[in-house]
Amino acid sequence: MGRRAWLNLALAAAVAALAAVAWLRPGEEAPPPKPKLLAIDQDRVGRIVIERPGRDTLELVRREGHWWLARPFEVPAAQFRARSILGIADAESEARYEVGEGELAKYGLDPPKAVVRLGDAATVAVGATEPIDLRRYVRVGDERAVHLVRDTFYTDLAADAAELVSTRLIPPGWEPVEIAVPGLTVRRGGEGRWEPDEAHREASADALAAFVEAWRTRRALWVERLDEAARAALAKAPEIRIRLRRAGPKGAEAANATRELRYRLVARDSDKGLVREDLGLVWRVAPAAAAELLELREPAPAGEDAAEKEKADGDETDGSEGDRGSGG
Repeated sequence: MGRRAWLNLALAAAVAALAAVAWLRPGEEAPPPKPKLLAIDQDRVGRIVIERPGRDTLELVRREGHWWLARPFEVPAAQFRARSILGIADAESEARYEVGEGELAKYGLDPPKAVVRLGDAATVAVGATEPIDLRRYVRVGDERAVHLVRDTFYTDLAADAAELVSTRLIPPGWEPVEIAVPGLTVRRGGEGRWEPDEAHREASADALAAFVEAWRTRRALWVERLDEAARAALAKAPEIRIRLRRAGPKGAEAANATRELRYRLVARDSDKGLVREDLGLVWRVAPAAAAELLELREPAPAGEDAAEKEKADGDETDGSEGDRGSGG
């Protein structure tokens, strides 16, 4: 090895040693961990109530590992939004200030912007943000103190209730046994095979499986409230019916439970809308995904560009669900 190479190696070693010293800082103790805002285990929280002045009260409940909205409508919740809100249970208190009588208003806490009740374990009032680092003031219970925490949750606390709805089209824990869309009905036969109506008896098993799988897995782009103008036009909108059976071990009591979902299909230039009149909500679906939900299509040859399939999937990621949109 030449002299220049040895010199470069020595310089590199020196730089690495200096970096290690700077990182380890001998003689300095690591700063103590910041205290948690709440001394509770978020995995034990099964119910969240969010009160917001002048707006809907939101209630989320955990059922069999999934978060559902219970108020203002009964529907699966977008899991990532529920987890974001629940994250307040693990927030670290970055600063704590004692407050005197009448001082809560200057922190946006009289009245608060929202009150979050985590089961029976804790109540957190959420106030304004401080102007420098945009951390948020919160108050736990009736403490005579306010805390500053990193604000990772307020966007979801302040969202319209429709934005907290899952974009899944079929609720978790349920399996379709019959799907009827305009001009097409498929149902599960006695041996578990999917059977089409008479008009589509020549359809392949792969096309039937792909159609059912689209209903199981496709997501809406977002969920929104049904406005009155759209509601008035629903009488002429074609209906979609999906008969569901509770998922569970064969023969289990839960697996015998059934229910039916009814959507109305409305269209506009950029997307299709699946309307639940009972909830007053619309699941907005991309055209490519809508085509898979409304007609039998023979599977494309192997090797087709996967990007087209991804475009049809919507954009929500709910963890197990995938959503960053609203949730179905």
